[in-house]
Amino acid sequence: MAAWTLTDQEFDEVDEFRSSARDARVFRNATIILMSSVGRSKSQIAETLGCRTATVDNVRATYRYRGIAGLTPSRRTRNSRHRKNATEALCRSSRLNA
Repeated sequence: MAAWTLTDQEFDEVDEFRSSARDARVFRNATIILMSSVGRSKSQIAETLGCRTATVDNVRATYRYRGIAGLTPSRRTRNSRHRKNATEALCRSSRLNA
């Protein structure tokens, strides 16, 4: 895979974004990009930050595709869809039993 490089401006933008982060995931994601840009391997990054190498891959890919906006995780998680379906089923069930 090609080496990760950021321009000085991109590095500063990500670093400033990380400094203002109020969410631990945003801070972690920005740190992944910064560590990648200084030559750290994904296994080194994952070990240092306590995440999986797949997380490093996902953050890198999302940053490449969406830029700085990609460092903020979407509000919808995998489990939210399941909770919504379970809630809807519970509501239908309670209407049937009423």
